[in-house]
Amino acid sequence: MVNNVENSLSTMLKLFVLGLAVALASSQTCSNNFGSYMNCIKDSIGGKEGFLKLEKEYQGELDSTQGSCFDNGSNGKSDHCALSNADFGTDAFGPQSVPLADCNTCKVIAKAVVSVITQVDRETAQCTASFIREKLADNLKPCVEATIGDFKLPPIPDFEEDGFDHKEVIQKTLSKSVNMNYALALCKAKNEAGFKQTNKCLNGKSRNPSSGPCSITGTCLNKQGQCSADVRAAHDRTCECSHEGAEKVQEHITKFSQELIRSVYTTKLCFIKNDNSEKCQTAKASVASIISKHSGEKQPDQCSDSSNQYGRMKPLMCACYWSLRDALRATNKYNNVQTDWYDMIGELQEKCIDKRGVSLSVQGQPQGQKFTIDSAIFWGCARIVQQSDEAYLRKATFDLWTGASFLGYLVDSVLERYTRFCPCY
Repeated sequence: MVNNVENSLSTMLKLFVLGLAVALASSQTCSNNFGSYMNCIKDSIGGKEGFLKLEKEYQGELDSTQGSCFDNGSNGKSDHCALSNADFGTDAFGPQSVPLADCNTCKVIAKAVVSVITQVDRETAQCTASFIREKLADNLKPCVEATIGDFKLPPIPDFEEDGFDHKEVIQKTLSKSVNMNYALALCKAKNEAGFKQTNKCLNGKSRNPSSGPCSITGTCLNKQGQCSADVRAAHDRTCECSHEGAEKVQEHITKFSQELIRSVYTTKLCFIKNDNSEKCQTAKASVASIISKHSGEKQPDQCSDSSNQYGRMKPLMCACYWSLRDALRATNKYNNVQTDWYDMIGELQEKCIDKRGVSLSVQGQPQGQKFTIDSAIFWGCARIVQQSDEAYLRKATFDLWTGASFLGYLVDSVLERYTRFCPCY
């Protein structure tokens, strides 16, 4: 009897171990299948012609969303967020930009960004895209892998590779998306009821199963056989993590705007008015606190002990600089590793721009000065700190806030491009 029990337990244990081994092998195999699935999507785009067809279909979806979820003035949706056909179709990066309507400085920078996008050669564009995909994967991995067992996120293919010759069309798509994100943000701030109506409409929209992206993902998913359920779970989680990451970026942009206005704008205003009130003393203490917080870090040349480039405004300039630097730092909650987007931007410039001899410049920057992330930050800070008139100071601060907000709309729009294969399931 005892022997029978032992034999039974032994057999059950062997079956359990065998089952566990099969399950682990299946998990690893399906992890490999997700890479196959993503490569299938890339290969199914259909070259340049297929890319252009998908791009125009994506523009059509944006047009449909604007007509059904926003008040365009003639569609009977006055209880929704306002976005006229004219504003929707205006080039968000051009001289008539609606999101940048009152910010000429921002338009200069937007023009420079578009110039980089549309004028770089194919090799530089591929280098940049490869770098961004690598860093995107690094940030997504902890989030995805924390919730899906032994799953390992494979390299992300370049879904935009066939779009190099269609940059003007891509810019038009991005422009429409930026205008829509701007209208939504403006509505959220000024028309809560309208925002709820539009947001409800946006969340309720479903993708046409026969659309290009859904047809491609459906076909590629079916090719995964017994791993299709695991691949779909990985697909969904990757999309969720992408949106979480975008929300994190927006949080940092908001935090930067608030901190910059509170500490730098208020302190500069105190200098202009020669005000020593309690409010101004608090603002000056905030600036001193920012400087002290970063005293042990490597300082930019403008903030070194030997530099006197900005005179008595030096603490204010350096506080502005470090406020911006802090806004570019994010801690990944899944592995507690800090990502410094400042370092990543510098690495991207060194790897894909400087080594290729590509020249970048921004109007208003000193002649012959190399464009770097530091020079861009100090250029923006100088717009505030070097103002000596209250009205101009208020306008300069507004410009910087507008530029930061526009960056947020652009980040959202770029993410929507990267995740346009997401809403099919």
